[in-house]
Amino acid sequence: MQNTSPAAKVIVDLLEQGYNIVLTSGNGELEGAMAVIDKDYASAVLAAQIKAKNLLILIDVTNAYFNCNKENQEILGEINFALAMQIANEGHFIKGSMGSKIEASINFVKKTQGKTIITNPKHAFRAVEGEEGTIIIS
Repeated sequence: MQNTSPAAKVIVDLLEQGYNIVLTSGNGELEGAMAVIDKDYASAVLAAQIKAKNLLILIDVTNAYFNCNKENQEILGEINFALAMQIANEGHFIKGSMGSKIEASINFVKKTQGKTIITNPKHAFRAVEGEEGTIIIS
């Protein structure tokens, strides 16, 4: 797959391994928009409606972080949705950025008892195996 993005390669590789893929995308352009639908929330709702067991959110970093961009920053590995909700409610995630991804993750896990995986395309396979990324479980 020449000249393809890392995300596209991950998607093709996951499809070839038998995973079902549902995509939403956004480029941040708001001009002329009558409404804005958050792609993370839309992905979580759609994944829950089709009874997906897992939701994979691909981002540009390996993990979500507690106290992001502070001296006491910590990687968030596997956490349950109650802790994710507590951290989110305390305002540790930027709204519209990691905040929307965490909120979508919490909603998906709460509705489905499944899990959400947040990582970058490079680490997607290891994250699906539970070895990388932020994983939110019930």
